[in-house]
Amino acid sequence: MNRNMLRMLVVGAVMAGTVMVARSLGQSGPTGGAGKVAPAGPRVCVINLVRIFNECTQITDLNELIRQKEADLQAEAKQRQKVIEDKQVELSAFRPGTADYDSRRKDLVRLNIEANVWLKTSEQDLEQEKFQWTRVIYENTLKIAEKLAQEQGFDLVLQSKPFKPDRIDQTVSSIQRVIKGRTVIYAVPEIDVTDRVIRRLDAEYKAAGGKRQLTPTARSRTPGP
Repeated sequence: MNRNMLRMLVVGAVMAGTVMVARSLGQSGPTGGAGKVAPAGPRVCVINLVRIFNECTQITDLNELIRQKEADLQAEAKQRQKVIEDKQVELSAFRPGTADYDSRRKDLVRLNIEANVWLKTSEQDLEQEKFQWTRVIYENTLKIAEKLAQEQGFDLVLQSKPFKPDRIDQTVSSIQRVIKGRTVIYAVPEIDVTDRVIRRLDAEYKAAGGKRQLTPTARSRTPGP
């Protein structure tokens, strides 16, 4: 047998062995065991928290309440400022160094201090109230998302943030911050459970009394930070 014929036989044997190995792998599956199938990956769903904090009924009611409180705060601040301005006009009618002038000046200083302290405290109280309700709604959202995932067999819930560059500051730092904050790049609509979470949030909010939960008495039962 010449060398060329021997070379062809060797190549043919190697190719035949390769085909046999490939068939063997194809029959045994990726795990290497005969008849076994690789396990399916985890089931994933996504949720859009921006939509939840824009659309759920409790947020709508809270925004209305907060706007009214801010309007009341501004109205009282203007009223206090008007009183102070009137006191300043009265003070200008007296000669500095007199008893009447000194007593009115002290009264004016006291009113200024009281107004500043009141405004700062009121703004802090309102900010704390916003914080508390944001926390409550987010925690309720987490509970509902977890329960929904367990019911429907999802193993992982990811936060989906829409990419809307026209709604941010047109700077490189702003768009980089948005890009870094996004977890999900693409998801098919079928795995988006946002609508289902919103419906459950609204149902629970209504069942618990709706707007009555936003009264001072109800807020006093809100868990602290």
